[in-house]
Amino acid sequence: MVSMVIAWKVIELIVALWSGRSASSTVLVNFGLHSFIELLSAAVIVWQFSTPRPEQREKTALRVIAIAFICLAAFIAMDAISTMFGINKPTHSPVGNALAILSLVAMLLLNQMARRSAEDQGSTHTLIGGGIAVALLAGLFLNWFFGWAWADPIAALVIAGCALFTGYKAWEGDAHWAQPASVLASKKSTERAG
Repeated sequence: MVSMVIAWKVIELIVALWSGRSASSTVLVNFGLHSFIELLSAAVIVWQFSTPRPEQREKTALRVIAIAFICLAAFIAMDAISTMFGINKPTHSPVGNALAILSLVAMLLLNQMARRSAEDQGSTHTLIGGGIAVALLAGLFLNWFFGWAWADPIAALVIAGCALFTGYKAWEGDAHWAQPASVLASKKSTERAG
C-alpha cells in the first residue's frame, strides 16, 4: 500500500504542476505542491525509522513535517490571494480535471484499503485528502462550466487550510497526520514488532 501511495503522489505532483502552469491554475499548482510535501513527509519518516530507536527521532520528524505543511499553507494563501486580485487568470485544463477526478477516486480507494488493513490511523487523513480532491474538482469545474475564475483560488485556500491543519496536528505530536508517512510508520512498526 505504501508504494502505491507514493507512486500516486509522484503522479499527482508531476501532472498537477505541469497542467497547473499551462492553465495558470493556482489550485492545480498548489495541489501538486501539497503532493510534494506529502512525499517529503514520507522521506522524513523513512529517516526517522532508519535508526534502531525511531522514537528518539519522532519529535524532530514531526516538527520538520509540521513546518513544511505550515510553510506550504502560507505560500498557497499568498498565491491564492494574488490570483483573486487578478494577477493570474486561470483557464480550463482538461488534464487537470481528469487528475482531480482520479485523485478523488484514488483517495476513496486508499481510505477503503486503510480501513480493511486495520491502519485506521491513516483513514482520517485519506478523508482529508479526499476533501482536498473535492475542492480541486469543484474549483476546476466551476471555472470551466460557469467561468467563475474566483473558484480556482478559493479551492486553493481550502487546500491551504488543510495543509495548515495538518501542520498544526503534526506540531502537536499527532503522528498519523504525516500521511503517507503514517502508513509507512505503521508498516515499519509492524515489521519491527514481528
